[in-house]
Amino acid sequence: MSKAPSIAIFILVLLALVSTARSQGPAKEDCGFCGTWEYIEKNYPGDTGRKKYLKIAKAGTGKFRLSLGFEYQGRINWATDAINVKGSDGIYLRPVNRSLVARFVSSNFQATHGMEFTYRVTCTLQANSKMLYSVWSSIRGETEKHQATRTGN
Repeated sequence: MSKAPSIAIFILVLLALVSTARSQGPAKEDCGFCGTWEYIEKNYPGDTGRKKYLKIAKAGTGKFRLSLGFEYQGRINWATDAINVKGSDGIYLRPVNRSLVARFVSSNFQATHGMEFTYRVTCTLQANSKMLYSVWSSIRGETEKHQATRTGN
């Protein structure tokens, strides 16, 4: 009795499982993170805070571009080209364990007087159009966390 048919069936089933696993991915490729997000940045206790904005856009397979914005005279101004990222033209996130993460070196992502520091950004989706936006910096050695709310696509 030939084992060829059973081996062929096994290979087909294995290929179907691999294809399904790839399409589901760790952080959905359907761009569930994409859009405009708003959060309040507070710099010290008692600070009422300022509105800040994030924009996440698909930038290729498994790659998302993060843009930072602030409100001025009723308009969101995007600081996309103003942030210096060493070795890159912007901040790019990649999917890891249901989150989007980036690690980069910048001299002006935060106020550092032009000195280069390492940053780690993590975006994690939450319920009700919310997202946890976290930034770790080597200048402070601690993580800032903000809850952002989706405001648009």
